[in-house]
Amino acid sequence: MDAIFFSRFHPSRAPDLRAFRTALVRPLATCLLALAVVLLVRALQTQPLGLWLSLGLPLAVLIALGWTGYWMQQTPAELHLHADTVVLRSVWDVLTGRQPPPRQLLGVRRDHDRTHLFFADVLYTLRDVDWPEAERLVDTLRRLRSSHFAQHADFSD
Repeated sequence: MDAIFFSRFHPSRAPDLRAFRTALVRPLATCLLALAVVLLVRALQTQPLGLWLSLGLPLAVLIALGWTGYWMQQTPAELHLHADTVVLRSVWDVLTGRQPPPRQLLGVRRDHDRTHLFFADVLYTLRDVDWPEAERLVDTLRRLRSSHFAQHADFSD
């Protein structure tokens, strides 16, 4: 059973710079909005803004860049299901061509709008809104888990 599923964050064929730029928009806007609020408060108090502008703007950009890099490394973009393993690739993995090692799926739990995947060292939560084929993905994961359990079950005493 080999299947590949793509999340809505998958960069597909977008150039690396465009994918990074798209991911950077929201963190940069948030950081600049926070800086703008601080500058507005200081301006209304008739306090000098020079230091806040000269240090705040580069700091806001650096925080947004770090936030974007972290988000890209933590956000699943592809899910490869094989006969007995799962490979979960992040947006960063897809852009850099990195292939993470396959992991043994230990459990699948379903909530009303998300699926939790249990591995030996980590738990991933996949939200339905992020995966266009969420229902088929859940069915495939459950079949994979049940077939793996049936193969490795030892009922002899």
